[in-house]
Amino acid sequence: MSNILCQNLARQIDEVYNQLPWLYESFDKKFKELNDENVFIKPAPGYNSIAQILSHLTEWRKELLNRIKGNPEINLKVDSPHNWLDNGTLRARGWTALKQESDETQQELLHLLRSQNDDFLEKTFQYGANTNTYLYYVEGLLHHDLYHLGQIGLTLKMIQNK
Repeated sequence: MSNILCQNLARQIDEVYNQLPWLYESFDKKFKELNDENVFIKPAPGYNSIAQILSHLTEWRKELLNRIKGNPEINLKVDSPHNWLDNGTLRARGWTALKQESDETQQELLHLLRSQNDDFLEKTFQYGANTNTYLYYVEGLLHHDLYHLGQIGLTLKMIQNK
């Protein structure tokens, strides 16, 4: 059985997080500009802090990991309280712990993807009223990460220009 597609998806997810893909931006590159103070700053009223964005990304990665591991009873939803945690809760955890949890879930996802055969990606699971393949959700996670990587970049620029 082939796992070329799983390896390719893992490579792309890893590049966006740890390497420098063709767009020359990654989470790791942005993390080097962050510290215990600026990560919790909201750049303007109604905006999220970088800590909130990273926590949000980690929660969705954990949701996908739970699904891959066969825990369908866990259903993160857009309006789930832990989808967007408040800054006070995140500040109590601390930047180091937030980043560590993100790093750990990232490594776990890469390990699980690299250990799967490509036929795994065609398996389906139901999420709410939708039934889609693992390929759909893994690609969706990659797109979601890229969207929020851009958001982190803009948030950081707004903070730096204050």
